Amino acid sequence: MIQGLYPFQDRNYTIFAFLADVHNEVGVQSIAQPRELPADISDGVVVNFWHCRDDAHSLSWLSMSELNDYDYDRTIKVEKRCGLMAAYCGGGDGGVNDDEVEVTTIRALLGDAFFDDLQELKARNAERIVFWFDN
Repeated sequence: MIQGLYPFQDRNYTIFAFLADVHNEVGVQSIAQPRELPADISDGVVVNFWHCRDDAHSLSWLSMSELNDYDYDRTIKVEKRCGLMAAYCGGGDGGVNDDEVEVTTIRALLGDAFFDDLQELKARNAERIVFWFDN
């Protein structure tokens, strides 16, 4: 645990989707499926998890090499649907029309704040991130 550093704390569902396929309303491919907590987590992470364990889901971790080596600039297509209203946005049947697809990059979807946090993790020599989501 790195004191005073809490990356990716904003409630950004695109980042959630990218990190662990959580709240994936745009259809972005996640970097990895949730892996549970690693066996060797620090006491500080255990304490943080313990405080929110009843609401925690999709527990996982990613190595810094996975985050650093990912091709954030590749072109992808994502759905411009609106979550629970997807059937209404997709013409009533849940399908996706061509005008509801956007061509972009993972970098553009994640935004500058994601990469600022990633840079700070690198500067502090982090080896991995351990995370979960709450209800």
